[in-house]
Amino acid sequence: MPYRRETVTELRRRPTRVWASLSLGLVLAWAGLARAETPTQMTQQLIESIIACSETNGTQPSGCDVEKIEAHLALAQLARWLMGPYWQDLGQEKQRDFAALLARLLRDIAYPRAAEFLSSNQIVYGQNHVEGQEAVVETSLVNAEEGQVVIKYRLHLIDDRWKVWDVHLDGVSMAGNLRKQVQSIMARRSYEELVERMQSKFKWDGPE
Repeated sequence: MPYRRETVTELRRRPTRVWASLSLGLVLAWAGLARAETPTQMTQQLIESIIACSETNGTQPSGCDVEKIEAHLALAQLARWLMGPYWQDLGQEKQRDFAALLARLLRDIAYPRAAEFLSSNQIVYGQNHVEGQEAVVETSLVNAEEGQVVIKYRLHLIDDRWKVWDVHLDGVSMAGNLRKQVQSIMARRSYEELVERMQSKFKWDGPE
């Protein structure tokens, strides 16, 4: 093939073309990694993040990363689903307050309890079922006292990433139970009563 000398204009454009190609390659590679995260992989990452928060001598270990846990959870969608038909009536300010209160309850109560439970059992990953934007990942725990416990994680595809929004423990929906309690209080009492009951469950170690 005969040699062709590049013009000055072409030489000037070369770095731009190279940078554009590299950028496109990085974007495609990142997109490929995101799609490669299956529901089972995301569930396993969530469980490992929670186990890292198991308490040692009453203190939270340095490996505990709450933000990492919540990156695998559909908290915003869960808050709206729990409130159901009452969500729109709350208004944006109360919606934000309820979502923040729910997140804090999970941090103070749910994560530590789940960490203690999961870290003391052998976890076996089973099949996963995917249908559209919904998925279910089956796991089982071998408990010395209770035998085998079946836990199913329900996930929803949000912005091309699988996130957990419900956990079924031996067929009982944790989010479903919480939804019944929330809407029962909203129907018979008030939003203020709901907030008061949720706040009463906090473990107060002192002022923030």
